[in-house]
Amino acid sequence: MTFEETPFDVVVNNGGCRMSGEIVGDCALAMSAKLHQLAAAKGPVGLDVDLRGVSFIDSVGLRELLRLRQTWPTIRVVAVSQRVHRRLVLTGTAELLLEADA
Repeated sequence: MTFEETPFDVVVNNGGCRMSGEIVGDCALAMSAKLHQLAAAKGPVGLDVDLRGVSFIDSVGLRELLRLRQTWPTIRVVAVSQRVHRRLVLTGTAELLLEADA
């Protein structure tokens, strides 16, 4: 069985970043490294993460988001796609990761 590289993109903007594609496996680890870097640069101001363009997130992606939130409490997931929202609700992580109005 072979796996194709999953398309994934992070676009940095003024308040944070917008992600698109699938957050899985190695892509999730790359996302985590990028967000750690961005959060360190933003400092106590906070970092807004927009996941509306993310079509799928696996357990590695969820784990990395939870680790990021624990390390950088000022990281805020401000928007998610319907599929990602469903995954967060099913895994019980929505209340840990999402802002109230996301």
